[in-house]
Amino acid sequence: MEKPTCRGGSAAMTAAPLRRDLQVSPLSGNRDCVIVDDIGGRFARVKRSVWEQVRGQAIDAKSRPTDAQTLGAIPSVADGPLWQQAVDAGWTESRPVRAVGAAWSLLSIRIPVASIDPIARCLVRWSDLVFAPRAILFWIAAAIAGLIMIVVRWESWAGSIPTLSAYLQSLQPLSVAAIFVITKSVHELGHATACRRLGSRCGVAGIWMLCLMPCPYVDVTEVWRQPNAMRRAAVMASGMIAEGVLCVIAIWAWILSGAPEVQLAAMNIVLVCGVSTILFNANPLMRYDGYFILSDLVDSTNLRGEARRAWQRFLIEPVTRWRFLGRRSWAMLAYHGASAVYRMTLVIAIAAMLLGIADRWGAWRLVASIMALSVVRAIGRRLKGGWAMWNGAGRWNAVSTLRRRGLLLAVIACLIVGMCVPFPRYRHANGVLRCKDAHSIYLPAEGTVEEVTAYVGDQVVRGQRLARVSDPELSLEIASTRGRARVLEHRSRAARLASLQSDRSFGSAMNQNRHAARSQTHAPESQWDVLDAATRAVASKQNELSQREQKLDVLATTDGVILPSGDLPLMQKDLHQNPIHLFPGVGQPADDRYSWCRIASSDRLQLSMSMDATDHHDVQVGCKVRFRVPGHASTVFESRISAVSPLHATDSTADPDSASENSNEIDPRVYQAVCDVPESIGVSIDSLPRWEGVRCEAVVHLPPQPLWKDLWQMARDLLGV
Repeated sequence: MEKPTCRGGSAAMTAAPLRRDLQVSPLSGNRDCVIVDDIGGRFARVKRSVWEQVRGQAIDAKSRPTDAQTLGAIPSVADGPLWQQAVDAGWTESRPVRAVGAAWSLLSIRIPVASIDPIARCLVRWSDLVFAPRAILFWIAAAIAGLIMIVVRWESWAGSIPTLSAYLQSLQPLSVAAIFVITKSVHELGHATACRRLGSRCGVAGIWMLCLMPCPYVDVTEVWRQPNAMRRAAVMASGMIAEGVLCVIAIWAWILSGAPEVQLAAMNIVLVCGVSTILFNANPLMRYDGYFILSDLVDSTNLRGEARRAWQRFLIEPVTRWRFLGRRSWAMLAYHGASAVYRMTLVIAIAAMLLGIADRWGAWRLVASIMALSVVRAIGRRLKGGWAMWNGAGRWNAVSTLRRRGLLLAVIACLIVGMCVPFPRYRHANGVLRCKDAHSIYLPAEGTVEEVTAYVGDQVVRGQRLARVSDPELSLEIASTRGRARVLEHRSRAARLASLQSDRSFGSAMNQNRHAARSQTHAPESQWDVLDAATRAVASKQNELSQREQKLDVLATTDGVILPSGDLPLMQKDLHQNPIHLFPGVGQPADDRYSWCRIASSDRLQLSMSMDATDHHDVQVGCKVRFRVPGHASTVFESRISAVSPLHATDSTADPDSASENSNEIDPRVYQAVCDVPESIGVSIDSLPRWEGVRCEAVVHLPPQPLWKDLWQMARDLLGV
């Protein structure tokens, strides 16, 4: 190839099946060249020797004989890996055959908007703050200093992780999408600015609907004209550098800010930048920045296509010829396997995320139906390919029947074994710490709290008075009963005197009229009996009222520490009081439907976890639980479920506003599973109030179950069976 740029007008190329509109520009050193496809808007950098081999194969193809027998004796040029890459890159006049539906996907839709080149030109003047060598060293030093601060304040950082999880769960999907769009906008602006900084023109910018998530994209294909591989790699990595700068700023915002909202927002940005950069942009297994950097380094125009062809060749080639594949082919095989496993894992994770979001919006059945149709379509394509493999059609024509069918049966056997082998299952759950040995104290059914002598965290002994409740109606009833008792006492005394007088008159009139005397004594004796019965009834009533009056004094039933009620957790505003008051307080009506407080008699804790109702039959006593406790984030505690509550319906009368204010309230729509906290946590009975109600994140190990059962249950849920 000569020094001037080739535009497809040479005599050699006019006779070859290569496209005549391609522009071939040699780079510095005359070692590499750039193949420019202006129509397709694509660039490719290849070695000059590689391009010469492609041209030579094209010329050989043009000069081949047309006789059928001779063609069968000479290997086809299209069988060569270089020529196949040229076909896939679109350099030939015959376009590669694409599968139906492969050019468009509902999960990847690009909507171009406008050119971003003017914006990139404006940002170039400020790009030294990010991309200059000194600036990069500064941000690296800031990142290292931030990591040191995180290590120094690790307890505070680790203690905020459960709170961050609860914060992210409370976010709306639109809020998460907005944060994602902002970070990705910074990423794409970094690409555009670096591209323009090196003198290349930026292309169009638009919106990329990736897995139904809107995110921006920028076309920087022009960067492939750059003659230096380091310059091209710098543009590809500039988006990750911009996200890294944003991540460093968020870390220092968390360190320097004292506002919880700012800290949680900064943590959210750090997680979004870090997770997206590691899982997508920097990962060479996906077609993003890391992929193109690796493709440039290994001189491949289509790294994924080359790896796929290496896999196909591995399956088709005889075993005796595997040793001739070469190191590049084996490396491509490893890349293809890792890429396939990663993409499958990512698809499953994205599907689970979409199902979770759809469940929150009440559209689970719709999204599950769309995914089921996509799975059926993919299975149909695989079945079609398997049938071609069984019959030896297409590229399997040269493979022996024994190998083809044996390989297909082995794949089917692996699928069956994979569906039938029990796999371990895990469920993430949120729980709160509760005291295990706690005695509930209840207030009387009626009355008003008159006095409270105990607060949360106080040490009490058995029989100590905790509160006093006044009941005006009971006081009036006691006073009325005492008055009746006194009246009956006077009447009984009068009846006794009348009875004594009647006895005397009866002795003096014995000889006169016995019948009249007996009639005179009958009235006092009968009245005495009635009064005696009334007196006993009033005395019984007084005993009952006395017992009710004694219950107005709320006493401690055991020795221990006062804890808040487990039925009515404290509100957020009450947690900042010192001392923490119990509810209801002085002047508020008493209620015996809920416990007023609890008395902890030991320092043992248990974790109460909220579980999804769909796992009610799988979560059993004895299931293993692993969890972290704030303050001991570096330690993973293990325990086993000791009790499982029955399912219960949602209380529709509950006030959702009050429930949202309560940070420790457990959703009544789910059931509870309880496990004991190991004693190695080192909690004293005096510090129990600080541990009561602390939120923890746990992982429950469910019994192993084959995959086909999960799929069958999902199908039943989808069909409503």
